[in-house]
Amino acid sequence: MRKAGPEGMVTETLEIGSGGPGLRALVARAVGLDAGASVRLRQLTGDVVDVFVTPPFEVVASRRVQGVASRDGAVVSAATLAEQLKEHESSGPLDLGPAPRSILAGSLAAAHWLQCGRYLAGYRGARSFR
Repeated sequence: MRKAGPEGMVTETLEIGSGGPGLRALVARAVGLDAGASVRLRQLTGDVVDVFVTPPFEVVASRRVQGVASRDGAVVSAATLAEQLKEHESSGPLDLGPAPRSILAGSLAAAHWLQCGRYLAGYRGARSFR
């Protein structure tokens, strides 16, 4: 559920049922590589969220968790997500704050690239990072 934050800005949330420890590891690594990293949340089904992060070396990494995002396509700070995952022991409702203003709409995985990733995941030479 989205809620109003400071100055009327809408804050993003993510409620995690399971899969939080893997997400926590991914996001911690991303923040270690780039403190300004961002994360895109994609509500795949009613209770499954794909979480994408783009490290500084031109790849897209992701984790799938059981949960609900406040908004499909929400982009949030990876550092804030890492902090919330640590504070809430990788589960429960996480308050991710407003989307950082410096994020460009195309800076993280777009839907058509996500489809390409699903295609490549079935390719014999592709490696799974999940």
